[in-house]
Amino acid sequence: TPQKTTRPFACIVRISVPDRIGRSFGSGTLIWKSSTQDRAIILTAWHLFTDATGAPVVRFPDGARFTGRVIKSDRLWDLAVVEIRRPQAAGIALGPTVPKVGDCLTVAGYGSGKYRIAAGLATGFFSRDQSRRYQIVEVGVDVRQGDSGGPIMDAAGYLVGVISASDGKVIGTHIARIKEFLRGVVPHKNQTPSVPTTSPGPATISSTHTIASLKKQIATL
Repeated sequence: TPQKTTRPFACIVRISVPDRIGRSFGSGTLIWKSSTQDRAIILTAWHLFTDATGAPVVRFPDGARFTGRVIKSDRLWDLAVVEIRRPQAAGIALGPTVPKVGDCLTVAGYGSGKYRIAAGLATGFFSRDQSRRYQIVEVGVDVRQGDSGGPIMDAAGYLVGVISASDGKVIGTHIARIKEFLRGVVPHKNQTPSVPTTSPGPATISSTHTIASLKKQIATL
């Protein structure tokens, strides 16, 4: 279940990236670590590295710090994989299904340094190309600069998206595109979840997702 305190999940990390004017910051999530090799994978957002002048540094809530390297990125869908040495922390599981409009989702990140989680309803889906693959999810909650790359999680605690941007509402690439992106990089047993072939259209909130029930869910975080 989603975390009930403001202490960070062990798998959610802060990423700092050297650039021409100093350092920029974002967030990310440990999604896999090898059982036989000293390596692990952090999933985050591509745009954190657009002006990078050196290797990213990944910091875990327990104080562990690793220098990483970007081994795969996707500019269009704003995804990146950073490889680090194997940490003590356990990773988060990838969601088996795509969220639906009206689902309550949780976002998390470090902002300018302080960890925060927040919840909102999935309000719609969008595409970033001409394929009509609606693999961007919109969530009715705002995030801060520095939360980019952090996880979007469902009510069961699975990772179902990666924070990309916010303009009053979060947008992020959802799990179907993420799993396609991770092929050949991260072994997983989950099948790629089904993807809407047409836009789900405007958000509709069912009686089971009233504002009162949403506030109650947020209050338990």
